[in-house]
Amino acid sequence: MKKLDLNLHLHKNGKLFGFGVSPNADWKAIFVGLILLTFLMAVLGVYMFVKISQGGIFMADKKEPEIQSTLDLITLKKTVRYYENRAKIFEEIKKTKDSTVDPTL
Repeated sequence: MKKLDLNLHLHKNGKLFGFGVSPNADWKAIFVGLILLTFLMAVLGVYMFVKISQGGIFMADKKEPEIQSTLDLITLKKTVRYYENRAKIFEEIKKTKDSTVDPTL
């Protein structure tokens, strides 16, 4: 039987893809690599677009509506009272003069 030749010619002068043989070969390898990556990104983008538009990916699970609890009026009144007291204290602080001395005077 004949042996199949599956040599992909990846090595050039003992270097993978000819990288390091000459600057021209280096730039060619970089360019081809970037073109392949760009193509793969485009294919992935189209795949994701199609899957999302068909609803086959990134779909949220439908949940049953939650039962809304009633408002706890006691807690609400405590909270409102707390912030009203804070507002009063803030107004008092704004009205009082600053006790620190200005060193430039």
